Amino acid sequence: MSVTRPGGFETLRHEPASYRAHVTGLRSARPAAAPLPRSAVVAGDARSARLSAAERRITLVGRILDDLVEIPGTKRRIGVEPVIGLLPGAGDLLSAIVGIWLIVEATRFKLPAVVVTRMALNTLVDLVIGIVPILGDLFDFAFKSNARNAALFRRYAADPTSSTREHKLVLIGAILAIVGIGWLVVTLIAWLLSVEIASL
Repeated sequence: MSVTRPGGFETLRHEPASYRAHVTGLRSARPAAAPLPRSAVVAGDARSARLSAAERRITLVGRILDDLVEIPGTKRRIGVEPVIGLLPGAGDLLSAIVGIWLIVEATRFKLPAVVVTRMALNTLVDLVIGIVPILGDLFDFAFKSNARNAALFRRYAADPTSSTREHKLVLIGAILAIVGIGWLVVTLIAWLLSVEIASL
């Protein structure tokens, strides 16, 4: 510590070592972060292990269904699902089973509800359009609902706090489309009934 003497000169005043240590300790003291409880650490390790195992299963199934081999001369890959889809109903049933399994895995890992709903929508769209002969097979090849759902699972299982804004917008659009189609169907039925009644 400096002390000003008469005449404007400064000199150092030596403090006891115990005092300096006390002051230094007060300045450098920081609250120590509390360690995580052992149960939390064990739970985190268990979740990581379950997530790794689930990702391996999902990646394997997705590769077999959608990305087994590359089509020569293109960058597109194809799996067994479109081939099985040539059998009426078989490919759609297989795709639906896998889609439901992925949704169950998503709920086990507590993915955001909007993401699980988006996965269910992907599976439903694939199932409905897949029923149409030929067109459904082409749609399965292009849309690959299970590959989409697997990507959603990997993203949100690893980071459940990721933004879900795009999925909310898709779901809102789907709801509006369903309402619009329902209105058109009701309007068409009403018009047909009015024409039928008028012809009597």
